[in-house]
Formats: sequence, structure tokens, C-alpha cells
Amino acid sequence: MKFNVENIPAELMEDAPRVGDVYPAKGGAVTSAWIVMAVRNNNAHLIGVNKEGQITSTTSYGVHTLSSRDRIGFCPELLDMDLTLQIDPSSLRYGQPR
Repeated sequence: MKFNVENIPAELMEDAPRVGDVYPAKGGAVTSAWIVMAVRNNNAHLIGVNKEGQITSTTSYGVHTLSSRDRIGFCPELLDMDLTLQIDPSSLRYGQPR
């Protein structure tokens, strides 16, 4: 017997965390969920949010750790987010950032 898995999107077949994945928080009184913000090398960098969606924490996990956890959701807007950083002119010393 064999199951045809060709129609399942590749991202659903992957175990590795990706930007936008949402994981449940374990044991925290304030943080309810972790959202993957970046994956670099073998580390996933996450922000924690509470039940109101406010950022409460940050952390990094090895991708192998998140691969063993169940994803509870996905935030597709993170993939297209484009933010602008502004330099505070008062932070410049002799024309260079401090």
C-alpha cells in the first residue's frame, strides 16, 4: 500500500520551523504563544505574545527543538512585512552612529 502525497503543499510536509509559524508556549504564565520571526543557521528566533497579542518576550531555540513541537498556526503577514528604521540624529557622534 502507498499513499499519494504529491498534492500536499511542501511547507506542510516540512518539520523545520519557518518565519510566521506559531507554537504554543509551555509553562509560562504571561506568554501564550511563540511566533517565529527569523531562522538562521540552526536557530529559530521568536517573539512571545500574550492572550491579547502583545509582545511579552523573545527567545531563540534550535530548529530541532521546534521540529518536535506541534504548530498551532501561521502568520502569513510576516512574510511581506516591510518596516523602515530611522536613525535618531542625536545618536550620531562625528557623523557615525555611537
